[in-house]
Amino acid sequence: MRKTLLILFLLLVFGCLEAQPKLESARVSRVIDGDTLVLEDNQTVRLIGINTPEKGQPGYSAAKQELGFLTGERVFLERDVADKDRYGRLLRYVYHNGLVNALLVRKGLAPVYRTNNKKHLGELLEAEDISRKAGRGIWSKSNISCLRAYIHCDAKGKDEKNLNDEYVVFESQCDRAVNMTHWLLKDESTNSFTFPAEMLFPGGAITVRTGRGLANTTDIYWNRSTPVWNNNYDRLYLFDEEGKLVVFKEY
Repeated sequence: MRKTLLILFLLLVFGCLEAQPKLESARVSRVIDGDTLVLEDNQTVRLIGINTPEKGQPGYSAAKQELGFLTGERVFLERDVADKDRYGRLLRYVYHNGLVNALLVRKGLAPVYRTNNKKHLGELLEAEDISRKAGRGIWSKSNISCLRAYIHCDAKGKDEKNLNDEYVVFESQCDRAVNMTHWLLKDESTNSFTFPAEMLFPGGAITVRTGRGLANTTDIYWNRSTPVWNNNYDRLYLFDEEGKLVVFKEY
């Protein structure tokens, strides 16, 4: 009986040990931006599951500054399904007194970015829910809340005609004209579009088409050669000129 209990105990212990994530120890040399850092051995690490604002976008400096506390610090790195991205950067969860990826999300400095690496997706989504409800960082709401967005993602090819079949319609339910000049439209990834001089009048609508064309009173063009919106799942963010969130939509 004792022998059986000992075997069961050992199996439990070793099973738990094997279930623990394998972490690599490394020291951070410098921070590139809010979701990218460089190690002492010159390897670049891209934090998994988040996507902080790009340079020039609202929240870029705040995210970079937040991650900057890791400079010179020893961290622990955990990989998921994919080891590297297409740029050769290591894809990792970064630990320093907790999961740094989730910390950035919880503070509203980064939204969740879904990929095939889903080991900590639940924790990241929980952190995002907290920051969204609190209106932190990128979730800080604009005082303009009367616009509605509709996405049509049916671009089946790369020619301009098909790309213009992929579009977003913004409808105004406002009681006054809205100046959308310099507003920022982006997807879940890194694709972004800055509105030119544009006024949206009460009851009116403006369509942002992915492809190329001549702008008119109802349509403007992203002037891209590749699609933006995923057919299965994506997110739409629309920020006003102050970097406040006007519309958030996911499907």
